[in-house]
Amino acid sequence: MASTARLRIVVLLILALGAVVSSLLGVLPGGDWRGFALNLGTELIGALATYGLLELFIGGRERREAKKADLIAQMSSKVQDVSIAAAEELRRRGWFRDGSLRGALLMGAKLPEVRLTGADLQGADLSGANLQGADLYVAVLQKAVLNGANLQGANLFRANLQGAGLYGANMSEADLERANLQGASLHAANMSGANLQGASLQGVDLSMANLERAHLREANLENADLSNVSLSWTNLNKTNLKGANLQEAELKGVALYRADLSGANLSGANLERANLREANLDGVNLDRANFSNRTELPDRTNWGPDTDMGRFTDPDHPDFWRPDA
Repeated sequence: MASTARLRIVVLLILALGAVVSSLLGVLPGGDWRGFALNLGTELIGALATYGLLELFIGGRERREAKKADLIAQMSSKVQDVSIAAAEELRRRGWFRDGSLRGALLMGAKLPEVRLTGADLQGADLSGANLQGADLYVAVLQKAVLNGANLQGANLFRANLQGAGLYGANMSEADLERANLQGASLHAANMSGANLQGASLQGVDLSMANLERAHLREANLENADLSNVSLSWTNLNKTNLKGANLQEAELKGVALYRADLSGANLSGANLERANLREANLDGVNLDRANFSNRTELPDRTNWGPDTDMGRFTDPDHPDFWRPDA
């Protein structure tokens, strides 16, 4: 506010000086000093009119910024009616997408089923917020903090969650199709029944997460950490799991048809009744992994006590089998 006041004084002084100089220039050529006062008065009136217009502009901008700050503060309210009304007003004024919400402090905000389509929430802190059923379609949540947030059933289709913190978040039944979750932290997150079809999950931390019944067809999980994760009965068909860490993961009944698991760590993983038909297991670590006679192997045969898994994991094996062989 102090800087704005100084700006006003400077502008007023410049306009006044300009009026005096303009009046003097009109006097000097003919030496008519009698008209100086009249000219100066006219110039000053013009200067004041200009200043008035500038004051309207500056004052209007200040009022807008104050209103915006007030609405953002209300949006973080623990009173649901207040927070949702503020969010709707921000959306109506077009302040969702202009960067106004970047880095906003919205911890614990009560925003169930709120419309945040295309909102720019980059770097915002929404930890512990209630966003159950919220519409976050194509929203920008890059590096946002959503630890412990409730995103159950939320629409996050094509949302940008790159590098976001989602530690312990509830994302069950959420729609994350084609979402960008590269480098995000989803440790201990609940993603049961979530739609992650075609999602980008490279390098994501999913350790201890619950992905039971999640849909991960064609998702990219290259180099992701899925250690100790629960993936029972999950659809991972055609998924990229190159170099992923699936140590001690629960993969009972998981569909891995044509999945790329090359270089992945599956030591201690439970693969009972898993479908590995035409999956790429080149270089996979299967030490202590559990199978059953219901486990379907890449060559469409079923696992048995005498099965040599090195045939699928070791390229130097005399009978090495891979999907493109």
